[in-house]
Amino acid sequence: VGDFYTKQGRTTEAERYYKRGLECRERTLGPQSMEVAQSLRRMANFYDQQKRDVKANEFRKRADTILRQAMP
Repeated sequence: VGDFYTKQGRTTEAERYYKRGLECRERTLGPQSMEVAQSLRRMANFYDQQKRDVKANEFRKRADTILRQAMP
């Protein structure tokens, strides 16, 4: 849903849905799941598009941490 709103230029709604999706995945799958890492990457990409680099880097670092921990 966040992607749809982003394409429509409705960034406030998009951000809300990206956050909601991330929270749902964290709650149901656990904060270290690969799906959560995917959601974190989506959030990072969204913030990159908005030129909000600090926020994007926060989400990217969290995703990278999960991905590193999942490596054998």
